[in-house]
Amino acid sequence: MAGMLCVALLLTSLIWSAAGDGRRQQQQLTALPPRGWNSYDSFSWIIDEAAFLDNARIMANRLLPHGYQYAVIDFLWYRRIAPGSGVGAYGFDSMDQWGRPYPDPRRFPSGRGGGGFRPIADKVHAMGLKFGIHLMNGISTQAVNANTPILDVRTILKELERPVVLSISPGTAVTPALAENITQHVDMYRVTGDDWDSWKDVRPHFDVAR
Repeated sequence: MAGMLCVALLLTSLIWSAAGDGRRQQQQLTALPPRGWNSYDSFSWIIDEAAFLDNARIMANRLLPHGYQYAVIDFLWYRRIAPGSGVGAYGFDSMDQWGRPYPDPRRFPSGRGGGGFRPIADKVHAMGLKFGIHLMNGISTQAVNANTPILDVRTILKELERPVVLSISPGTAVTPALAENITQHVDMYRVTGDDWDSWKDVRPHFDVAR
């Protein structure tokens, strides 16, 4: 997989900026839609550390000069690749005693021993890029089945040593009432579903933009 050097531009859906009052630095980070590369577009959920870093290097060399700066590890980075595992499978996720996912150690070996994504993030930042991950909302089915305790993580983002863009993806379920409720809690949110190379995905954007 490390030899698969696939670069695809991340086509971002329409977003509404939702920076809160008194957050000038965050407003600068979200002044424009984030541009970058998303691993799911080329690898589905099975990206590994070597392949991701190879693509990040290509992105830094060829796309960063044009404003593409976000290198994102998408969907299911915590799931083991094994017989029976897949997008809809359960019981294959790496998670701690609180039910929080951590990178699959076989796919992302630098995170073994509690390192998480920090080693990869440091390498991506050294390239001049910004590092991102995708995480499903809510509590995973595996954690529910294991009846793990729930850790309060509301203050974690505030304690990080660098600014973080928090973007959520409610997709087509967005309503004015929902927008009013979440604006103070996130930096941006999508108002459309995923985009693929089909007019079926693109056409609804025109209705949203009216």
